[in-house]
Amino acid sequence: YSQTGADWQYRVDYDRLRKERLQRARDAMEEADLGALVLYAGANVRYVTGSYQGNWKYNIDIRYC
Repeated sequence: YSQTGADWQYRVDYDRLRKERLQRARDAMEEADLGALVLYAGANVRYVTGSYQGNWKYNIDIRYC
């Protein structure tokens, strides 16, 4: 570790990121009194769930709720 105390020395903790993002979404849902979310944009789905949908995510018309 350096003497500057830089936090970039730690690797990305993907498990922590996924948990924090999911918890933020759950907290926002609770605050807005929502029971469910419908996410269409692939980036939003990936942010909240941590899953990658592949190239089909760019064509919203082929997905159904």
